[in-house]
Amino acid sequence: MKKTSLSIIAALVALAVLDFSAFSAFGAEFMPLGNRALSLGGAGVTQSRGSVALYYNPALLAEHRHAVEMSAGVGAGFREDNLADNIDSLSTQNSQGNDFVGALESIASSFATDVTYGGQEGIEDSVENLINNDLTLDNFNAIFPENPTIAQDLYDLTVGGGGGGTLDLETLIDDIESGVTVDAEAVQELIVVSGNANPDDSQTVADGFETMQKMGEEGNGLQITPAAVVGIQMGSVGLGVFGQGEIAASMVIDPDRLGLIVENDVDLTEGPRTIYVKYDPATDEYSLVDEATYQAESLQYALDNGQTYLHVKGLVTVEVPVGCAHKFETVLGSMSIGFAAKYIEGLMYDEILAINTETENLGKDLENEIASSFGVDMGLLYRPKILPNLCIGVVGKNLNEPEFTSESGTQFTLNSMARAGISYDAFGDKLSISVDMDLTENTTCMGDLKSKYIGGGIEIHPASWFSIRVGAMRNMMETEEAPEEATEEETKKEGTIITAGFGFGLKWLQVDVAAAMSTEKSEFDGNEIPRYGRVQVAVISKWF
Repeated sequence: MKKTSLSIIAALVALAVLDFSAFSAFGAEFMPLGNRALSLGGAGVTQSRGSVALYYNPALLAEHRHAVEMSAGVGAGFREDNLADNIDSLSTQNSQGNDFVGALESIASSFATDVTYGGQEGIEDSVENLINNDLTLDNFNAIFPENPTIAQDLYDLTVGGGGGGTLDLETLIDDIESGVTVDAEAVQELIVVSGNANPDDSQTVADGFETMQKMGEEGNGLQITPAAVVGIQMGSVGLGVFGQGEIAASMVIDPDRLGLIVENDVDLTEGPRTIYVKYDPATDEYSLVDEATYQAESLQYALDNGQTYLHVKGLVTVEVPVGCAHKFETVLGSMSIGFAAKYIEGLMYDEILAINTETENLGKDLENEIASSFGVDMGLLYRPKILPNLCIGVVGKNLNEPEFTSESGTQFTLNSMARAGISYDAFGDKLSISVDMDLTENTTCMGDLKSKYIGGGIEIHPASWFSIRVGAMRNMMETEEAPEEATEEETKKEGTIITAGFGFGLKWLQVDVAAAMSTEKSEFDGNEIPRYGRVQVAVISKWF
């Protein structure tokens, strides 16, 4: 028998909503790697000179301000989409002290004691159900087609009020167990299932399924994006090691299969039989349904057959670029062009997992998904002759769309990306204003979520040993991909992302810190958390 089916579902749901924190993490959209760019709203196409120029725009190598610059930094970020609020809702406790999972387990324990149909106890239950239904003689004959005498005796005993019954209940049960033939389909049709679920638990389960349906229809996920940067600029030549990645975990939910319908094996006199029992938390009713309904509506069926599952997808890239740039003076102003060729080591992880997969079993074969390729980046900068403090730039990354094939045969491609920027330096470079905008829609590991950012900021140098930056950026795809009927609130996922940073120290040893945080918040466990956040720290050394 499957007495614990509902308990199993409760346990699987618990793993689904609570185990996201166990994933390690990694990304490949146009991520803000340099501290200066991050704190300026992601704007780096015309401002990220020096050791990180190879990442943002190789043409910036031609605008170096120091003969040698070296830097090393690390950072990490996260993006949350429609997950924390819903987890918070599922974890809210009712008056019985049960959250959604606890309410499922409570109902499971109640239900499990009411659907047993084997042996003496099972037959007695069946007879009591017949009594409760006040069945007709035709119905008793349908159950005992080869034993009309017992059918008549049972009818007389139960319906006739003892008016002609010649068989007491105990004798009848003994006769049935001794080998009387029973029509299994007729018995199944006449079984009445009952339970004693607490009303608060029923409401909690109803609300929980509504939340899960919302997650299935609107999507959900958690993304982590670490990065590490080492860069060297020597004159107009640069080289570096840029590591970045993202890994996203989301629960893919079939919104059509959220019914609390479980499969159970019951023992009848003529042998075992499978029945499908449905619990409706809205009405607190148990009922029997057919196999087609079970397959079309059951959460248990969706879990067992890969319709509801955990999707873990990630990409880690380590780039080793070498590049150079050259500046040309023209009658219209200066033009710089830069190129970078890079060796790329990539690791892809894309797996459909059962929701109850143990964490230690994740990613055991990742070494077989490592592959390498080569990429090409190109950048341009232009400064008008009549306005030399104005800089306009554009960069194309992965122009050859590098393709990777791992030892296991897995293939993936890094799509090309393009971004444009503009900046203006004033007061002898003590004030800089810059803006960047993505020209392409960039993919992420967050399901269908795409990124196309616009952002900018202001940098102030009050002293040679100190700088401070503030900015903001926003993902334009939030509103572009939103349904027409969506409200303004529904189109906001990250909202506006506020950025800031500062650097201090002498020229040959500086420390720089940058951070970003979204204005839109989620709530979890009574605390507000941003839907997007990032922090980076770097050490920079400049010579000559």
